Amino acid sequence: MIHSTLARIAFTVLSLFWGAAGWFVLLQGGFHKTYRFSKETTFVGGAGGVFMAYLFLLMATIAACVVLQSIRARRLVFVLIGLMYLVPPIVFLLQT
Repeated sequence: MIHSTLARIAFTVLSLFWGAAGWFVLLQGGFHKTYRFSKETTFVGGAGGVFMAYLFLLMATIAACVVLQSIRARRLVFVLIGLMYLVPPIVFLLQT
C-alpha cells in the first residue's frame, strides 16, 4: 500500500510512459536494438516487437493498478484499466 503522494505520482507517470512506449513500439512495428561497443543497430520487428510492446503495456497496467490499490478503488476499475491498456493493441494488430 502506497501512502506517499509522491509515490502515487511516480507510479502514475511510469504507467503513462510505459503505455506510451508500448504504443510507440506497436506503431513503429518494432524497435531498434543497439550493441554495447558498436554504433550499429538491429531492427527487431514481428513477434519480438509485439512481445516488447506487450511487456511495456503490462508494466503500465501493473503500475496503474498499484496506484488504484493505494486509493482503494473498486475491482471494476481494475478490470477497466486492464482492458484499456491491453485490448486496444490487440484490435490494432488485428486490423494491420
